Amino acid sequence: MTSEHYRNEHALTSEARSNVSNILLENSFEAVLVTDIKGQILYTNPAVSRNFGYRLEDLYSQSIFDVFTVSEDDQNKLLKVCDKDSLPDAEIILPGLIKSRSGDEIDVQLRSFVTETSTQRQFTFLVRDISTRVSISRELASSQQLMGSIVAGVGDAIIATDQEGYLTLFNRGAEDTFGYRADDILGEHLDSLIPEEHRGDHRTYMASFDAGAIDTRGMGTRGAISGLRQNGEVFPAEATIMKIGEDEQQTFAAVVRDVSERIKVQNQLREAKDMAEIASQMKSSFLANMSHELRTPLNAIIGFSEFITEEHLGPIAHPKYREYIGDILDSGRHLLTIVNDILDLSRVEAGEIQLNETVVCVRQSILSAYRFVKRQAKVKNITLDANLSDDLPYLFADERLVKQVIINLATNAVKFTPDGGSIKAEVRRVDGDNGIAIVISDTGIGIAKDDIERVIKPFEQCEASYTKTIEGTGLGLSLARSLMHLHGGELSIESEVGLGTSVVLTFPVDRVVTKETALTGLQSKTSVRKLTA
Repeated sequence: MTSEHYRNEHALTSEARSNVSNILLENSFEAVLVTDIKGQILYTNPAVSRNFGYRLEDLYSQSIFDVFTVSEDDQNKLLKVCDKDSLPDAEIILPGLIKSRSGDEIDVQLRSFVTETSTQRQFTFLVRDISTRVSISRELASSQQLMGSIVAGVGDAIIATDQEGYLTLFNRGAEDTFGYRADDILGEHLDSLIPEEHRGDHRTYMASFDAGAIDTRGMGTRGAISGLRQNGEVFPAEATIMKIGEDEQQTFAAVVRDVSERIKVQNQLREAKDMAEIASQMKSSFLANMSHELRTPLNAIIGFSEFITEEHLGPIAHPKYREYIGDILDSGRHLLTIVNDILDLSRVEAGEIQLNETVVCVRQSILSAYRFVKRQAKVKNITLDANLSDDLPYLFADERLVKQVIINLATNAVKFTPDGGSIKAEVRRVDGDNGIAIVISDTGIGIAKDDIERVIKPFEQCEASYTKTIEGTGLGLSLARSLMHLHGGELSIESEVGLGTSVVLTFPVDRVVTKETALTGLQSKTSVRKLTA
């Protein structure tokens, strides 16, 4: 081959290479810029316009560092390359930022190459849009920072170990719980935090957990595990352990909670409950003894007062003596009523009252209560009205307690109704569940809405000028409600100051017995519950 022929062929090959390079540049997805050694832009390929919106005429002769924001240190590092005699062997990669023609800020990576022509050195920049990658990296960094802050700031101890059990994470909560500083304990074995007698059990447990398919497991929720503080103190704890990663990258993490305070509170509550039960037993014993000690002399006082009042051994000569003996009798009866109410309420609260259930005639129970308060009502000229039909249903209940409830309400009604007032008793059907309600209404002083809940509590009364002149302990309504609850019923109050009060005793449907069924049960002496089942 002649030298001329070689030169011609070489010229054709160079031209072909140049054509290929031009085609690649013009159709490249990656932006390409060429600058002189000072960074003045000489050439941009079409991708610059496609990616960032700038044409060559927009950028020509501008400094590339006016177009792309690059740190000053990176600029100096790049420009110094051209001052050296030899060309750099490798590309220089710089992070940067460009503001596109549309105003968007785009994170880019500039890969710079120094090339040399026959006349000058030049920079060739390959510019890649890395905004998505940067955004993901920023979100990941933000997420890691957030998680780091949470782990650092959470009150529970959070620790992590490698597969061999050496500590790799120890947050502030762990420092507070175990007493170690993170710098002192990291790299130490987890055994430092476990009492010696429990270390073997812990290794066995962790081996089982590691071999299992579950990645999270609780420890100590059914029986507290133990932790060891730096000062040697052993404390009860609960923990949730986790497996993170696989194979050689696997890490064990645990959230550990010191439950010393919780167990202390539980023990205090248990002790308080035991003390309350002991106190309740002592109260019951005291009240039982006191009832005997009080009732015996009271019965004697009441009995002898009645005997003297009835003048069995002769007339009472002086009128004042008759008045005094009447006061003694009334006071004795009043004190006996108070004692009985206190004892009954105490027995209800202690759960010592058993219902002696039988068929109860509602009509007779109400009339019996009226007979009990008839004398007091007559003294105050109070009318006792009972709007009761003959075919009222019966109740399956404790007859003595039902009568006691109605008597308490009737007594209260007489007590708080001024002279010349009236009291009315009626029975209603309860809508919806076919239960019944016994309603005792009066035209008394009434109760303010804000006081209704209070007057049902033991030893509470309304703070009205009229009530201050009336004797009583404030136990009647409280005892009545407790006895209603024993029957599965409710006591509610409807009242308005100055107009009067209605107390409603609601019995559930399973306590209601028709008159025919009740009479059949009484005649055959069979259970009314069976007849109504």
